[in-house]
Amino acid sequence: MSVVLARIDQRLIHGIVVTQWAGFTKAKRLMVVDDEISKDESQKAAMRMSKPAGTGMSIIDTNTAITNFAAGKYDSHNVFLIVRHPQTLVDLVKGGVAIPKVNIGILICSSAVTKAFWVWKLQTLSNRKAQNKPHP
Repeated sequence: MSVVLARIDQRLIHGIVVTQWAGFTKAKRLMVVDDEISKDESQKAAMRMSKPAGTGMSIIDTNTAITNFAAGKYDSHNVFLIVRHPQTLVDLVKGGVAIPKVNIGILICSSAVTKAFWVWKLQTLSNRKAQNKPHP
């Protein structure tokens, strides 16, 4: 199945994600993709403590995510993908990761226009990928 939902939220893993979104998506794996957090062992340990029982968790950088998805590592998983920055999703789509839906959580200091732009850009990239057209 792979990615069932992607969420942009600068808080990454927090109560609503764990108690509501993880269950709603029927995710068997929560995946945080963030180049900075993936190198911070204390933040990773704190996030892992909050994951629901029976749910896997990956906290990895963008390139590792692209490599793992391309290798089919998560093909049998329902993955709920969580990122801090919209650009991470753009990079994942450009790297070949299929992202069917995007949910926008907290984007600090972002205007509605900025949010709308990112949604449009992600949708455009996803549509081009689905139609096998090169990305702009």
